[in-house]
Amino acid sequence: EVLTILSSVVKNENITIVHSNHRMAAFYAQLLSIKYDFRKVTTVHGIFSDKKQLTRLAYLKTNVIACGDVVKKNLVEDYKLSENNIVVIHNAIRLKELFESYSVGFASVQRGTFFYNRRWS
Repeated sequence: EVLTILSSVVKNENITIVHSNHRMAAFYAQLLSIKYDFRKVTTVHGIFSDKKQLTRLAYLKTNVIACGDVVKKNLVEDYKLSENNIVVIHNAIRLKELFESYSVGFASVQRGTFFYNRRWS
């Protein structure tokens, strides 16, 4: 049913570019691109280690935006995606200003991304 609805939207609205930020959405776009001619762009925010075949297929002939060098490294090394199809855009956060402005309860770097949980007092 999802593909039927998406197919109708792509056809009726003359969609020329599809952006996704999830592997399943990218996979649906990949399937639709067999029938319709549009560019595919996806944003990858984190790293993963599962569903390698699905991920490789979902991102085939897709322009990939990786949110950080660690994310790009994961896609190239673990999923064997072409480095030439991946552009890195770093998440914008100024750690010094963050620590000066807030009372930090918990902060850590996981998967190449800075996570912050403010301590409420």
